[in-house]
Amino acid sequence: MNTPESQDRDRLQHLANRMCDGTISPEEIAELEALLNRQPELQTRYLQILSLHAELLTRYRTGSPGPRETGDEDSAADFSDSIINSDPVMPANSSGNVRTEQSRSRWPMSRALQFAVAAAATLLVLAGVATLRSRDTSAGPNVAEVQVERPQEPAFVAPAFVATVRASTQPLWLEDGKALSEGDRVPAQALALKGGQAELVFDSGVRLVLEGPANLRLDSSNAAFLTSGRLVAHVPESGWGFRVDTPTSRLVDRGTDFGVIAEDSGATEVHVFRGQVDLQYEGQKGSAKVDAQGVKELVMLGRQARRIENLSEPGRSIKFSKEIFERLESAIAEPLEWRVADGGNGHFYQLVVCRQPITWHQAAQNALSSSHGGWAGHLASITSAEEDSFVIEKILKDSSQRGVWMGLTDVLREGFFKWVTGEKVTYTNWATWPEQQPDNFKETLRHGGEDYGIYSRFVNSDEWKWNDLSIDSIHETVSAYLVEYEPPRDDFPSGAVAHEPLMWSADRGGNDHAYQLVLALNSTSCETDRDNARSFTHNGVSGDLVALDTPGEFEFISNNVLRICGINDNLIGLQGSLLHGDLKWTNGRKVEFVDVQPPRLPADQVYGMIVWHHDHWEVQARALGSPPEDWHGYIVEYDFGHE
Repeated sequence: MNTPESQDRDRLQHLANRMCDGTISPEEIAELEALLNRQPELQTRYLQILSLHAELLTRYRTGSPGPRETGDEDSAADFSDSIINSDPVMPANSSGNVRTEQSRSRWPMSRALQFAVAAAATLLVLAGVATLRSRDTSAGPNVAEVQVERPQEPAFVAPAFVATVRASTQPLWLEDGKALSEGDRVPAQALALKGGQAELVFDSGVRLVLEGPANLRLDSSNAAFLTSGRLVAHVPESGWGFRVDTPTSRLVDRGTDFGVIAEDSGATEVHVFRGQVDLQYEGQKGSAKVDAQGVKELVMLGRQARRIENLSEPGRSIKFSKEIFERLESAIAEPLEWRVADGGNGHFYQLVVCRQPITWHQAAQNALSSSHGGWAGHLASITSAEEDSFVIEKILKDSSQRGVWMGLTDVLREGFFKWVTGEKVTYTNWATWPEQQPDNFKETLRHGGEDYGIYSRFVNSDEWKWNDLSIDSIHETVSAYLVEYEPPRDDFPSGAVAHEPLMWSADRGGNDHAYQLVLALNSTSCETDRDNARSFTHNGVSGDLVALDTPGEFEFISNNVLRICGINDNLIGLQGSLLHGDLKWTNGRKVEFVDVQPPRLPADQVYGMIVWHHDHWEVQARALGSPPEDWHGYIVEYDFGHE
């Protein structure tokens, strides 16, 4: 809602940015002074804006780090005290006097903030925006007066750099002919993207994803001009008021996600994904508010879109669509919180769209390596109808994807689905059209069936439901996955999905040991797998990689633990010299009853795997320096007689 308080906040942001950029007019200086005196609670916000600009200017215009980076707190304190004690930063109040020392003490500032404010003040003073005049003795001791110089044509000096290239599939070309790639800083000037995509992160925190061919001019850390092409923007609170201009529109963001298309004909389309964008125009048509400068503004909210063909008019409403931005809208998507106040769990959810198709296993690894706000990610586990509805309505509903991986799998044992978090599957939303899911559709002998959960939107249907799919389906391309971020949990076996241990009881000819199949999601070596196996416990007993001491034990594991799993390669506790006949199990006993197939390439030191070969399981040796396949399992044995 656009309240008077939010309008004052927006106006402060605008005036403070113009003050720091050196583009503020004399009339706007007077307006800023009046606003700060009328709304004292905005003064802290004003200092924060000065602090941000000062740091950016110090770092990128002069190349010198601030005291935060150098650690030279004393020099920063001396510098800040010398400036702040002279009252150069706050505009005058209605009586022409600035704050007294007593009133200033009500908003304490850290040393770092003092330095930043002082640096901003010094830069502004040197730029001729405002100068300090003598103290007004008639107002009493410790009271100073600021006189404002009003230059006829204030010069605009752009910061040297205003953004960074976070990612780019093709070079970004500056107007001076220089090519930019990932990691390069971007100056305030025009650039061109001939094809592909590029992501820019502005110093204000704003993220833009640009799709070529496109031409974009960076005006400051808080403003850009899209001459042609299309972009999507994510604007956090730090970038409040970020402006995107086109030949026919001016769009001012209020903390949101939105997309813009600047056509070669000059027309503009804007689609607001969520939040609010103010469309500014000069004419008299349309129902809109008028800002302090007399500019008309039309408020656009989430799921609204307009087409604008003239700067003097607000254009016309059109059908909202994310699909016209293809993968751009998902590339910019930030994690979205399912708030506790709304009945949620406080977790964050993020749709990730890749440029190429991705397997379930790759998606699971990527999710585990991601984080948000200090919380680790994993493929989403949907455990209630309410959580399912939140994901569908808030994240998937307007996506252009047809399939999105989730953290559900029955690869360990066909028909027994598990979440990657280890949570029990107590809620499901399987599709019933065109056929009842899950159906374990037999795609190829290599896949052996469908073992992985996915959000699907079937042909001729806009409804999102669950489906099962093979790891890299041959009939449906999947390029997206859903990540869930939550606080650390003691019961979450990070990097692995495990089936419940199976007991080989003595009354069935066994040894009373338990065996557990684990799907490795982020293992890098057989040593890592063994360390992970030893971290598992069952009924108070620690595990280890399995040792196949008898033919009966191998038969039990083949027929029970591995019988209907979908994992072809499974690590076991075998290691040693194949050439010298010195192979041993993890329990120290020699390999005597199992036929070990040699590795593909000659090797001395090896480790062991149980591998599905044509129509049976067999033990194969692998060169010790050769890591297991990315997608593999390992078998944990719990020996209750050795604890």
